[in-house]
Amino acid sequence: MEYYCRTTYRQEQKKEDEDFFMNAERDVNFKDYPKGVMEGLYVVQQYPPIPEDGFQMELLLNNEDINITLEGLKRADNQPNNMTLPVALMLLDSKSYPSLSSARKSCRKGNIVINRGPLFVNEETGQEEFNQDRCFIGRTFHRVYPGDIIGIQSRLRGGFYPGFQTERRPPFELPVVYEDDHIAVVNKPAGVVCYAPKGQGYSCMETIRAALPFVLKPPKRGTLSILRRPMSVHRLDKPTTGLLLIAKTKPALVELGRQFAQREVHKTYTAIVNGIPSKPKETSLSDDALQQMITNGSKMTKLSVLSEGARQIEITN
Repeated sequence: MEYYCRTTYRQEQKKEDEDFFMNAERDVNFKDYPKGVMEGLYVVQQYPPIPEDGFQMELLLNNEDINITLEGLKRADNQPNNMTLPVALMLLDSKSYPSLSSARKSCRKGNIVINRGPLFVNEETGQEEFNQDRCFIGRTFHRVYPGDIIGIQSRLRGGFYPGFQTERRPPFELPVVYEDDHIAVVNKPAGVVCYAPKGQGYSCMETIRAALPFVLKPPKRGTLSILRRPMSVHRLDKPTTGLLLIAKTKPALVELGRQFAQREVHKTYTAIVNGIPSKPKETSLSDDALQQMITNGSKMTKLSVLSEGARQIEITN
């Protein structure tokens, strides 16, 4: 039993990895796909037009991959030339939609688009595209007729992490300093938190976590133990700007986390104070106190005077 569970898990992971790489490669070539309904959506798969004489209902009942009964077909008054969208999806692609629940789920997500009648030819590219005036997002209650064309649409961005179906982008720039298939280094801006505050959940876009899939490229095909979304290995406070180390694979996340936990990572902080802060005297730090901290072996490694009334302190952690 243990061997079976472990083997099944590995097979599922392999399939998920293959789907990830396929979607990532498709995302890079997003301009090759016709536009879908709404900005940023592209039709990544297109099925043949519904036959003029409709579907052959016998295919549903005789296909072992499809889980549906005659009663289920009659319940929604499905006819060869007048059929509900979920049932049509099962007939067009039984492997992707082996049951009504799987087809309905895709419809609810807004992944299905229906084009009434023939496609139109784009004069610039010469390719057939969905007619924006005659296509719409297919829902579970929609019906399809002979001549209709059904497609699958997805949000593509051009080389970034796939699977983040949102029109919103983080409202700040996040420069990438270094990147490979396993790790990345980004320059976190001041005023941005690494993770959403408690209670706001993962829907908050004003975080480093939300921005990473939009600025980093997914690992190339063949990379082992990938993460579905990049993860920061450590944190920087909201007012702090500086380099943030990101893991793109599970081994990188574990190893870098170990290095931070065992203090093997060298971090340097620089604080610049201009003028004399208007703080109470009890909380201010005099030159004598600074010198004493350095003499007593503090982690403060460098103190320099930039100009009269301004000092720079570099702290190594």
